[in-house]
Amino acid sequence: MIYPKAIEVKPLPDYKLKVCFDNGEERVFDVKPYIKGEWFSEFLDLEVFNAVQA
Repeated sequence: MIYPKAIEVKPLPDYKLKVCFDNGEERVFDVKPYIKGEWFSEFLDLEVFNAVQA
C-alpha cells in the first residue's frame, strides 16, 4: 500500500494542524490529546507549536 506524503503542515488555533498531502488531500489533525509527558509537553508553548513545518 502506498501512503500519501505530507508536503505542507500549517499550525491552526487550539493545537490543530492542517496537513496537505501530495495527492491533494487536506486534513486537520487535533494534536491536543497527544501533548502529554515531558517531551511532548514542549508543544504547549505556542511559539514552539507554531514553528511546526513539513
